[in-house]
Amino acid sequence: MKGKMKQNIYDNNTFFEKYQEIRAREYNYNNLLEQPNFFTLIPPLKYKVVLDIGCGMGDFAAYCISQGAKHVTGIDISSNMVANAKKRHNS
Repeated sequence: MKGKMKQNIYDNNTFFEKYQEIRAREYNYNNLLEQPNFFTLIPPLKYKVVLDIGCGMGDFAAYCISQGAKHVTGIDISSNMVANAKKRHNS
């Protein structure tokens, strides 16, 4: 299947709606474990250029900007994720 991307589960609207419900909860895995631990592993971002591969809903890209990154590009295979990231972060 040269040139074609495989379907992404996040582009299934039923799945994506449930995923958004989980992520909207204040106490979710991403907020409590994944992101705080990830932040301890990255270097200072001031003046950095960042490529966020698999940017999802754009939260890490927004974090990078809040930490002084010079430029951030987020990409994701899911059109639902990219549309949501743009909506959430006014991109």
